Amino acid sequence: MERRIAAILAGDMVGFSRLTELDEIGTLTRQRKHMIELIDPMIERMNGHVVKLTGDGMIAEFGSVIDAVQCAVAIQKEMSAREEGQPEDRRIQYRMAVNLGDVVFEDGDVFGDGVNIAARLEALAEPGGIVVSGTAFDLLKANVDVGYRPMGEQRLKNIATPVRVYQVTEEKTQLPSPPRESRLVGFLTTIAAGILIAIDASWFFWQSTNTASYEKTAALDDDTLSIIVLPLDNLSGDPAQDYFADGLADDITTDLSQQPDLFVIARNTAFDYADRGLDPRQISQELGVRYVLEGSVRRVADTLRINVQLIDGKTGTHVWAERYDGELDDVLTFQNRIIGSIIASLPLHLDGNRQERSKAGETDNPLAFDAFLQGWEHVVQSTPEGFAAAVPHLKRAVKLDPNYGRAYAALASTYWEASQKWWYVSDAIGAHDMRKEAYKFIELAFERPTALAHRVASEMRRWDGKHDEMMKDINAAVLLDPNDPDNYTMLAFAQIIIGNPADALLAVDKAMALNPHYPPVYLAVKGCAYYMLKDYDTALEFLERSYSRNPQRALAVIYLIATYARLDRIEDAERVVSHYPSPLSVRGTRDSMGFRNPEDWAHSAEGMLKGGMPY
Repeated sequence: MERRIAAILAGDMVGFSRLTELDEIGTLTRQRKHMIELIDPMIERMNGHVVKLTGDGMIAEFGSVIDAVQCAVAIQKEMSAREEGQPEDRRIQYRMAVNLGDVVFEDGDVFGDGVNIAARLEALAEPGGIVVSGTAFDLLKANVDVGYRPMGEQRLKNIATPVRVYQVTEEKTQLPSPPRESRLVGFLTTIAAGILIAIDASWFFWQSTNTASYEKTAALDDDTLSIIVLPLDNLSGDPAQDYFADGLADDITTDLSQQPDLFVIARNTAFDYADRGLDPRQISQELGVRYVLEGSVRRVADTLRINVQLIDGKTGTHVWAERYDGELDDVLTFQNRIIGSIIASLPLHLDGNRQERSKAGETDNPLAFDAFLQGWEHVVQSTPEGFAAAVPHLKRAVKLDPNYGRAYAALASTYWEASQKWWYVSDAIGAHDMRKEAYKFIELAFERPTALAHRVASEMRRWDGKHDEMMKDINAAVLLDPNDPDNYTMLAFAQIIIGNPADALLAVDKAMALNPHYPPVYLAVKGCAYYMLKDYDTALEFLERSYSRNPQRALAVIYLIATYARLDRIEDAERVVSHYPSPLSVRGTRDSMGFRNPEDWAHSAEGMLKGGMPY
């Protein structure tokens, strides 16, 4: 047995089962010819060797990640030329992935995370395309004459931690780089805490499932109409279509959320049940939810099949089931019919005016909708790479439909959050210009406003010190989407800012009920509200729970410091200050929080200063 760091190239034929069903002999003959004449010789020429063959793919090992990527690029270019004469539906294409990692060689085979990650990554590549892991990219940079498009951090099956992924592109591109350090470093240090609090505020726009709490909430009473929309299974045989299946489930959740008489479990709680194979009755029991919607999507080119079924979680019986067959152009019609069937199956009162308002910022253009879903898939990752990858898709959506209010709101949110975090979604513009872009897109979004547009605008108003407008916008967001937990958590934060912490507790409790697998920042907001009520013992309970799950969360950190100080636990407060990886300052916190009442800020600042935070 030998263990070493190696570059692993994984390749897999696209649609192998479909191709062999169409022409088994022809497909296998051409595949073998490609292996003998192209793939094996190219791997050998690039100083690699094949260590494993599967029915439709292979694993190769290289001593250099540069050699591995150059080999993949050469194979893909030549494969395109070799298959050009074949009918489109019979062409052999490969997806390829390169990873650099720890591998184990034994008895002529290769094992380990380095291999497993490469094998999982290949599913993220386009047909005929290549992706590389973050560890490979860090060594590649400009050493291969190709470009790279960030795809953000991706969760891979049976891999514990998310993996950074980059798509290899033909045109060489320069990735966004952090701003250069200048003579203003001292000034930037004083506002660092402000930036960190801005980061805390930006989580309201997009939630990531990897920080979720897995605590159960109290069961809903029998009179509450409640539903969870599970992720739709992607039966397309193409993992690149996951965004479409996930986005469709997300959109159905959003549409149902706008029904005030229906309690809808949040997206990230629902998506925690992906691939777990649980019986709907078990999910119903865990969450206290009555109805479970599950189904599948099969998309091949522009052909579409959607199967959905509504299940009574108490009994496990089907309330209704339906199959929708058609073209991609029919997807929005199918979605409306699914929503209509659910509502018709439940004793809900339809408000026509509300229905009209909820559709105001949507699109009837299926191509714009598809582009939005592709962008959304990247945005919800909430990473610099994800944002950079999302913007072109979202801009394509509004180009296809210039009246697409929801896509404009997503662009405004992306640019705003990126400017607050100093993430660069484009090499051409800095933080100030990203804020200008955010204001431009929010103005366009308000021509056909959505709940998202109001929520983003509310955060902008807080930053500008316009508290009345902040409250107007966040209340409008709740009115338009009364089942979105992020609306309620942002409402809670806004109530704290204007001096109503008791109302904040009601709002954050509603958010926790809607999103039982809530992220730790919900606890931070709740702890902050109790601090403002001077109930320091209860505040400590929630702030410590938030801090234990994410010690980088600035809101939890600064109010944990202040709470320890109020309880005369100065050593604990100073320990939290010393363990935080970035500089904290009371002045920077003041500027970013933007309290309406000076006495509320004084109450916060006294605790922070007593706990050892520098002014």
